[in-house]
Amino acid sequence: MERVRELGIVYNGATSHNYVVYYYTLPSDKLEEGLSFAYHAMTGILFDKKELEKERTVVLDEYNRRYSDPVSSFYTDMGRLFYEELFYRDNIIGPKHNILKADRKILLEQYNKFYGPANCNLIISGEFEFEKAEKLVKKIFEKWEKKVEYKKPEKIPPLRTKKFYHTYSKEIKTARILVQFRGPGTLYERKDTYIGDLVSKIFSLPYSPFQKKFVESGIAINATFSYYTKPSTGEISIMMELPKENIEKAKDLIFEFIDKPDDDEWFPDQIIEDAKKGIENDFLLSTENPRKFALELSFWICSADYEYFKNYVDEIKKLKKEDIKEFMKNYIKGQNFVFGILEPEK
Repeated sequence: MERVRELGIVYNGATSHNYVVYYYTLPSDKLEEGLSFAYHAMTGILFDKKELEKERTVVLDEYNRRYSDPVSSFYTDMGRLFYEELFYRDNIIGPKHNILKADRKILLEQYNKFYGPANCNLIISGEFEFEKAEKLVKKIFEKWEKKVEYKKPEKIPPLRTKKFYHTYSKEIKTARILVQFRGPGTLYERKDTYIGDLVSKIFSLPYSPFQKKFVESGIAINATFSYYTKPSTGEISIMMELPKENIEKAKDLIFEFIDKPDDDEWFPDQIIEDAKKGIENDFLLSTENPRKFALELSFWICSADYEYFKNYVDEIKKLKKEDIKEFMKNYIKGQNFVFGILEPEK
């Protein structure tokens, strides 16, 4: 902490499905000191007992906050149904007993297995000279010699059946509906992952037929169709917040949509082009700011690879309406799903 103050570092970290990220922002004239700090932070971990207990309290608080929120609990329950016995691959925070029993030995085991140069990407973004930075990285990080594990994640098998889940809460005023389908992954169906992103953007446009059907009609307060990219098996989700008296109407409309998701009515030519332009704009905005750029790049490298990131907009632009309709047939039409409703109690 003293060194953080000396160097003027602002730092944070995050855990996601595809990666763990640690990032440091500091003045550009302190690049060498910052790289040295990052190296020692990554390779000199002590797992001090007092610090471990303090951090355990923080994580338990996060866990308790999550499960005291009925909407978060609902999404977690849906995850259990969706992933079945492989739920541990989706549940980032894990079960409470794991947080309680994690000790120095367990943490060192994890650290020694996964935290090494072959399983790590170092990204520097901002104002610096490339050649100088490259020399510094080699000088500081070449000592990091360690064997680590990397296992290519296997595909998650198809859902065995359709599943329906209806639950209630006294703590909410509006209902939630969530419908989930298995989606493509960058390791196995690379092209389809681009299509998933494009469909998500098409359905998010406020003047799209999807938004007109579910939101402009007054059925839902908000409605999204989203695809979440993962290396092995992504998720396709339809989510809505709505007044409880509209639940039955919304169900009927969702089943109509699921029955004919590849109809032309959902994908007007102009809206497809607008969505492509929207994705390009979002991508450019995410790479304008050095910190956002680094975080965006780290997500895509760990979800796929650098080429995926580099070619992302070009691959989106190549997609045609026929690709989109094929995607909807393969992943939505006639497929098993998990359908959940969270309803306010009377």
